Amino acid sequence: MKRCLSVRDALKVAEFTGQVVRITLRSGTEFMGIVEKLCPTAFRLWIRPEDNMNGDVVKAWIAIHAVESVAFDEENIFHDRFCRLNNCGSLQGIREALNAALLTEQTVMVGLFCRREPVVLVGTIINVCPLTFCIDLNGCQDNREERIEDVEYVKFS
Repeated sequence: MKRCLSVRDALKVAEFTGQVVRITLRSGTEFMGIVEKLCPTAFRLWIRPEDNMNGDVVKAWIAIHAVESVAFDEENIFHDRFCRLNNCGSLQGIREALNAALLTEQTVMVGLFCRREPVVLVGTIINVCPLTFCIDLNGCQDNREERIEDVEYVKFS
C-alpha cells in the first residue's frame, strides 16, 4: 500500500531528494523543476533546470496553498484538499517574494487565480501592503492593485 502524502510532505521530500517534480496549481498552470527552498507558506522552484542551455536561471516562489498536486512521476501524484487561507500570516512567503521584487525593482510575472480565472501579470511591483499589492504593468499605462491571497506564484526573470 502506497503511503499518502499531503502536498507539504511531498514538497519536503522533493526538497530533500532534489528530484525534478511536476507542480500543478489550482488554476491548471504546471511547472517542472526542483524544489530549492521550502518555507512555511511558500517554496522556491528552480524551473526546468535541464533546459538551462544558455546559463539563465529561472526561479519562482509559489504559494503552497495554490498547489493542487505534486508529481514525482506519473504514478506518484499527491493532491491537497482545497482550503482557502484567510489568515494574513499564512501568506507570508508570497508577501516576502513580492517585497523582494519591490526592493530589487525586478520585472516579475505574478500568477493569480481570482474569480475562477487564471491571470498572469507582468511588471514591476510598486507597493506591497498587508493584504494587497500594486504592480506597474509592462506595456500598459495603468497600475493594477490585487489581493495577495489571490497570488499563486511570483516568478523572477
